[in-house]
Amino acid sequence: MEIDPDHYERLFRRAHARRAVSAYVTEDGTATIAAPPPATDLDEPPPF
Repeated sequence: MEIDPDHYERLFRRAHARRAVSAYVTEDGTATIAAPPPATDLDEPPPF
């Protein structure tokens, strides 16, 4: 079994590409901003 040194870089780049934030104004005029929670194993980018 070989070790893939680029594995975590690919995971980070995929998660980075899929990130999303949405915002909208509600009927009462307040703004709501929403984002999915971060992946727990990708909290920090790999050292590359």
